[in-house]
Amino acid sequence: LARAEGWLSSSGESALAAPGPGDSVRRQIEAITRRDNGVPCIHLLEGSHPQLWRGLAAQHWLAHVAGATKVSTATGSTTVRALAKTLTYHPLVSALQWLNLARVDGVPLGTLTLWAGSQFVELPARGRVAPLALHMLAVRIVDRRSGAVVQTHCGLSNLFPAQFDVERQAAWLIAQTESKAAFRYAARGWHLLGSGDQPELLRALLAMQLGLMAWRIMQGPDAGPARTVVNSLGGTASLASAVSGVLKLFALRDIME
Repeated sequence: LARAEGWLSSSGESALAAPGPGDSVRRQIEAITRRDNGVPCIHLLEGSHPQLWRGLAAQHWLAHVAGATKVSTATGSTTVRALAKTLTYHPLVSALQWLNLARVDGVPLGTLTLWAGSQFVELPARGRVAPLALHMLAVRIVDRRSGAVVQTHCGLSNLFPAQFDVERQAAWLIAQTESKAAFRYAARGWHLLGSGDQPELLRALLAMQLGLMAWRIMQGPDAGPARTVVNSLGGTASLASAVSGVLKLFALRDIME
């Protein structure tokens, strides 16, 4: 929680000024690692930069990256967008089942199929820093009725197919792209909750819980009845109306109790 008077983290850390995005991610990963509960962990990242990726060599990670991200192959320097156009794609059989989502990129899951291509790449060397070997993955979301490509998502990771098969990595990459909506719901929830009398830490916690609840209702394949109620309470289908509908749903429950 970054405020004018300082920065507070759910891991218990605090500082007068908020850390940069890369440092913030690193601290989160360190906090998870300190728990040492023996459960293998794959860190799903949104973008970030080569310096952070190099610093996470001891961790398993997969980053959803922009198409302009630069990589190197045996034929020279390129971008993941350009490389994605040259890959050989194969249909994914189980990834859609593992995702357990109602929609991907705004399209009902039942009307989609996933195709994936991958290749070993390197992050270009800089100065005395050696190249970093990575696995580049591209997942195409295809409308099974028309054959049109709805979207192509690209990822970089230190997860190689011998450790984790491409199908599982593709499911994780799509899960990362779709989960970002929960934070947008939470941000809307923060505004809808207002300042009130509750401490800001409690308000942040409630906003995040609200965001996760809204995301689960809007994306859960088994949440159809709840989604219908939330949409009717929120009005016009939008991110803001979904959060508003969830708040009204809880208010109705309180009244009925």
